[in-house]
Amino acid sequence: MPRPWIPSPTLKTSFALHGAAALGTLAAPALWPWALGAVVANHALLTVAWLLPRSTLLGANLTRLPTPAAARNEIALSFDDGPDPEVTPQVLDLLDAAGVKANFFCIGHRARQNPVLCREIVARGHRVENHGDSHSKAFAFFGPGRMHADIARAQETLANITGSAPRFFRATAGLRNPFLDPVLAALDLHWPAGRVARSTRAKPTPRLCWPA
Repeated sequence: MPRPWIPSPTLKTSFALHGAAALGTLAAPALWPWALGAVVANHALLTVAWLLPRSTLLGANLTRLPTPAAARNEIALSFDDGPDPEVTPQVLDLLDAAGVKANFFCIGHRARQNPVLCREIVARGHRVENHGDSHSKAFAFFGPGRMHADIARAQETLANITGSAPRFFRATAGLRNPFLDPVLAALDLHWPAGRVARSTRAKPTPRLCWPA
């Protein structure tokens, strides 16, 4: 079910500034350089927010575990870019050996190529989450329609393959633009920040390390 979208204070201010700039220019055309400067400064701020995956300027961002989990010194471990038929099984074996569960942010078109591997991830007690369908390097430049279509297709694919709809979405390279938050609300998905990105398609063979 879609959830209501509540724009962040930054986006509300941005909407108001654009409206004020347009109205001010119509009312006093001579002020257009000031209006343009304000809009450019606003876009510069949005660009900075775009490049900061842990920022909340463009919308809600899960940056911390619940307090009880943090008190137990737990972490949320996740892997992006799978499923990969060569690397993902090795990661699963390492996780089994360590008794650790993780979240796998899977790409829709790769899941369609490797549905059995997706189901294996879930069968071993892990979560499959949404990493988009195309994994396009231009994802952060998508408009709202194309962005919604890409995420929704992956959501449908992963839900059909695993029997469980993803709850979280992570974009290519962790970049988000102002259109993403309302799209995620419409698909009832949440944005989790990540401190370190680790692809399950990385070479050489991945290694998992824990503190002594």
